[in-house]
Amino acid sequence: MGEVTRLHGILSPMGLRSVILRWLPRRLAESIELDSRRWIFDCRHCNQTSSIWDVGGVRWNAAGNPRCRVRCPLCGAKLIARIRWENDQCPSSEEETSADEA
Repeated sequence: MGEVTRLHGILSPMGLRSVILRWLPRRLAESIELDSRRWIFDCRHCNQTSSIWDVGGVRWNAAGNPRCRVRCPLCGAKLIARIRWENDQCPSSEEETSADEA
């Protein structure tokens, strides 16, 4: 059964994510991963950008820019960061912008 990471006797976010995605159709799992990699945050401690996927999260078919508590995978700092779409616009905003341009 692949690697499942455990933390204090329970599945870690990455371990739980892999267990859930394993049971989904491959195309859906790939879509979830691609979408999650596009949701990013900036670490104010090391000034690097990471994706929600990098920290074990999933954000799929989502909108808005919430604040979440995350740990930077690069420097290890714990912070509350604004989660944003990779080009600073939510997917729903992109659709509205392209509709206005047409």
